[in-house]
Amino acid sequence: RTRPSLYWDSSINTWSKMKKRHADVYVFCLLYHDNKETINPLNLNQWEFYVLATKELNEYTRSQHSITLKSLQGLTQPVSYEKLDSEIKSRHALNAVN
Repeated sequence: RTRPSLYWDSSINTWSKMKKRHADVYVFCLLYHDNKETINPLNLNQWEFYVLATKELNEYTRSQHSITLKSLQGLTQPVSYEKLDSEIKSRHALNAVN
């Protein structure tokens, strides 16, 4: 789910008034390995990671509550675990610029 939400503001001890996405970047993870004989969720080579800046999610015009795999694939390319850190930093920079 990618739904905007309220957050608890501990500095004033109350809930925020406006719903929004509070993360700068969202990482969606897909265990794409389909061979039941060799599937291993602990093997990061069997996963794909889709990274989007909050700005990109906010501009997504279909649902503001969830996103499908097909839509993710239209918005970004999957990256391996080894490239995840640099992709997160790149998307974070995109979010900060705008």
